[in-house]
Amino acid sequence: MRTRHRNWTVPGAAAAFLVCAGASAGFQPVYEIPSLGGLNTGAWTVNNAGQVGGWTRDGSNAAFPVLWEDGVMTVLDIHPTRQAVIEDINNNGELVGRLVGGGQPERGFYYSGGVTSLLEPASGNPNHWTTASGINDFGQIVGSGQVDGPNEFQAYIWQAGTGSPTDSVPQISDVGAGFYAGHKINNSGQITGFHDSNIEPWIPWRGFTYDGTESVSLPVLGDDGSFSEAWGINDAGKITGYSDTNLFFDTRAFLYDGDTMINLGTLGGNFSSGFAVNNLDWVVGDSSNDAGDLRAFLWRDGVMMDLNDYVDPDSGWVLQRARDVSDTGWVVGLGQLNGEPRGFVLYIPSPGTAAICMIGLLAGARRRRD
Repeated sequence: MRTRHRNWTVPGAAAAFLVCAGASAGFQPVYEIPSLGGLNTGAWTVNNAGQVGGWTRDGSNAAFPVLWEDGVMTVLDIHPTRQAVIEDINNNGELVGRLVGGGQPERGFYYSGGVTSLLEPASGNPNHWTTASGINDFGQIVGSGQVDGPNEFQAYIWQAGTGSPTDSVPQISDVGAGFYAGHKINNSGQITGFHDSNIEPWIPWRGFTYDGTESVSLPVLGDDGSFSEAWGINDAGKITGYSDTNLFFDTRAFLYDGDTMINLGTLGGNFSSGFAVNNLDWVVGDSSNDAGDLRAFLWRDGVMMDLNDYVDPDSGWVLQRARDVSDTGWVVGLGQLNGEPRGFVLYIPSPGTAAICMIGLLAGARRRRD
């Protein structure tokens, strides 16, 4: 089934005018991933062209994968009998995710040009599951696959167009065997994820990165008993995720550059988590505020900002979880629209955009007078 639902369309110069108008007014418009009659929708991933991968639900509450672009939502035929969860999109518009339901194990997939390819487990056991969590612009896919034995699952890299993994992510020697999950991959082939350990006494799970040669645990913001998880990674190898700080469920989003782990703080509450970082070092995620409410955040230039500060308070929107950010300023995630759970798409102008827009609009007015 392919369905197109027009919510808004802002082509060419009209889009530029809308962005400029929002910047000069201090608020930005929020665009909805519409429902097909179900309880909720979501926006999970975005590329530099503003293509958004997410999901919607129908009246029976069945979930459908969608591609949202220029105000048009398209329901994707990723699989004829199984539901699909989209996890990532690259700048070529290629999608990855996982198939769920249908009485079968979860299976990672790659989708491009209307064609779906499944990612098979390295074990060769058809009853084992796989996932696909990230894809870079060269078609390298990172995810996880079930394995035999006590380790349960491991991180793998696939190449688009191939069903079998092309690289098994090695375990870290000083933490012992355990399970490894792969999350995201940058254009240099570096991946993020988290690992557990089977060494006693128990070692908490930790974020890790793999550069094609070696897997390395990330530091933590607390002591040796702290846990962490690594999520987004940009092309410079900077990583965001979360780590606890020795207080129970007192976590902080971080930005790690390979040497220093920066504590990004919170919006006033006791936890935050980073989920994506773009090539401008903008980090997005979610945090509790001083009232204990969950809010989506943007961190840039050393400051964590509530994304709701960019939104007209009379719009009906509350942005709760930011899940991805493009190099071009598009942010996507999950929120509430008039109390209904909805995926959101938001454009965040770079600092100085309002002034640049004013110059452009004045120049356009002069051209019209000429």
